[in-house]
Order: sequence, then C-alpha cells, then structure tokens
Amino acid sequence: MSNVPNIDSLPNNGGSVTYNLSLRDYFAAKAMQAMIANSGYCGREDLIADDAYDIADAMLDRRRES
Repeated sequence: MSNVPNIDSLPNNGGSVTYNLSLRDYFAAKAMQAMIANSGYCGREDLIADDAYDIADAMLDRRRES
C-alpha cells in the first residue's frame, strides 16, 4: 500500500518532524482519535489499538471495492 503524503508537525522548538505513515496507520490513527474523544474507551488501551486497526482494515476493504 502506498504511503500517504508526509505528515508534518511543528514541535515546541519551532523545527519540523516528518512521519511516513501507511494509509492503514493513518486511518487507524484517525479512528483511534475519534474513539478516545467520543466513547468509553478510557482505561481500555488494550482494546483501542485493536479496534482502531479493525476500523482501518474495514476502510481499506471498502476503498478497494470502489
């Protein structure tokens, strides 16, 4: 799977850091962010990553069907 464009962030020192993420990682990170913000996953770190990657995999499957 091809990588999404580099995601840049600015650390406190004003420099920049570049991350290479797979599309699967990007989707999982977005799903994880939403789950933490909007649900009762607090204290269930063991489930968050697994569920986030399950969602990412479903998104990739759906993308391939299009």
